[in-house]
Amino acid sequence: MCNKKIGCACVSIAIPIAAIAIAAYFLVKPITSYSDIEKCPYCYGDGICQAFQTNEIVVSFLSRANVLNYKNIYYGEYNNINVIVKKLASNEELRRFDDYVCYENHLKDGCTLGPIDDEQNYTQKIIEYMNGNVHEFKPFKVCSSAGAYVLYEDFYWMKPVGMEVADYLKNVWTMLKINAEPLILQLLKSDKNWPVPKYYGSCGRLAVIENRGLTLLHKIKLPWIDRAYLTLQLLQGAKNFTFDYPHLRFYLTDISADNIAVDDALKLTFIDLENMVVAHEDAELKIRHKSQVISDSDGFAYSQGELCRHSVSDHNYYAICKLLLSRNAPYPMVKNGLLHTPPVHIAYKYQRLFDLVEQCS
Repeated sequence: MCNKKIGCACVSIAIPIAAIAIAAYFLVKPITSYSDIEKCPYCYGDGICQAFQTNEIVVSFLSRANVLNYKNIYYGEYNNINVIVKKLASNEELRRFDDYVCYENHLKDGCTLGPIDDEQNYTQKIIEYMNGNVHEFKPFKVCSSAGAYVLYEDFYWMKPVGMEVADYLKNVWTMLKINAEPLILQLLKSDKNWPVPKYYGSCGRLAVIENRGLTLLHKIKLPWIDRAYLTLQLLQGAKNFTFDYPHLRFYLTDISADNIAVDDALKLTFIDLENMVVAHEDAELKIRHKSQVISDSDGFAYSQGELCRHSVSDHNYYAICKLLLSRNAPYPMVKNGLLHTPPVHIAYKYQRLFDLVEQCS
């Protein structure tokens, strides 16, 4: 038994032993056993299951990041490309979702999901869930019924060839309820020059997404010229999400240094995209929205209602300036801003640049 004198030694021995035990357990029981594939169509899809079965996707549970894992996020490779395998929610969140599906179908909590007798109108459920009450807070919110119909049509045309429409719509509804990120990554494709990671597909409730490198927090000590290049990409990303998708504006509502990835070539991508407000480009809304400082514990807040009541908002620019670029960026964002400590000649010649960043925030 441990006493106070040798307690630290016991803990230091116990942790690696536990890690080895967990790793050995997963080596015997493959990650696909946690895919919940049997719960489909209440899942994200099954298009990439074969790649798991043929070992094209490999997840190493000898990695500390995978063994000591509390978020259902695993790191691996897909044909020698670094990927992240996500369940997109905690076990408790998934359990609550399952109970909700059971309740909706007049079954008991803990019912066995799968191809159950479910005759609900999923077109209606998808549109109603996306739109809903303008004042209702949801991680993924569409401002108007017009925007919800546009998104629904775009989701519909992403249906895999040969898949039953009814099953696919249940997949879409499931992702909207649990985590909309796979849907967003299929709309805003990385190979169409959107600054997002590539989505490879799903197997049950495991989504496979490109790993685009370390987060921005690991890059704040790069040379100033490199950080200036990252700043340019951040502002270009704000433009992309605000103006570049036909008829819709995507306002990111969880911008942080942890949700920006940067690869070795300094290419920047926005990750963990489940939190956003989507507004329809409504010609009748003539007024532009200018973000205002709202008193909040972390120095940053926004109003979903305000984003929805205007033709366009500066929200994406404001959030990036306020949280990542400003010298007054609130904790725990980028201390002193991403453009901190510029070379003397840059600070002298381009003082207007730094003034504009503060005005933007």
